[in-house]
Amino acid sequence: MSRSEFASQEELLTITAALLYSARFLLDGPPAREALDQFCSDLTQRVPNIVLAWTWFGDAGTDEIRPQVAAGVARDYAQSLEIRRTMLTSVGPAFRALRGEHVPPFAVNPNSPFSPWRDASRQYGIRSVMALPLESSVDEQRGILLLYARVEEYFDRVGVEAFRSMAGLFGAVLSRCSARRRATSSRACSTATRKGCLPSACDARARTARPRPSSSATSTASSPSTTPMDTTRATR
Repeated sequence: MSRSEFASQEELLTITAALLYSARFLLDGPPAREALDQFCSDLTQRVPNIVLAWTWFGDAGTDEIRPQVAAGVARDYAQSLEIRRTMLTSVGPAFRALRGEHVPPFAVNPNSPFSPWRDASRQYGIRSVMALPLESSVDEQRGILLLYARVEEYFDRVGVEAFRSMAGLFGAVLSRCSARRRATSSRACSTATRKGCLPSACDARARTARPRPSSSATSTASSPSTTPMDTTRATR
């Protein structure tokens, strides 16, 4: 799309409307994966110039990123995407965003040096990409939101702050889900403590609060460590 055919203010209004429309759903309580899938789908439907939106979140020390939720006409590209941590990719936009950096939007074209970018540009007409960090305020969980547009300098022309606000909304979803898991774990610990059986998954504070057995007491086997299942793990 040429610059003369693109109306950045109208695009910004459309994106703002999509944000407002989805905010209640995102914060209303559905599981993280369902909430983000709904938002990405709605965004790419309402804003056709964004041909792909995908997210990943989990451990910031991961050595591999694969889109967990993806939507848009270029969704097939995301489903085949796999970013392994190497010397090259560790300084690329995905892993930089995962470290919490605010990465500027960047251009891609059919001659880009990175082969996945070349493929995306040639197959779907992608010209501009933005990688945004996602952060939970409750724990160490981190994530990224990747947006792909078919307009040159799309994110700069619309305004990067609109998309950073979008990432903040996604971060709120992470925080809510993390807080819910923590509350569930705390309730489980409390119940186990009242019954005199403290699972190893409970926090250290509860463990240290447990009376130390006397030397004559018979030792008991500890229960296996359990970790709340992360419902946002990638599915291939």
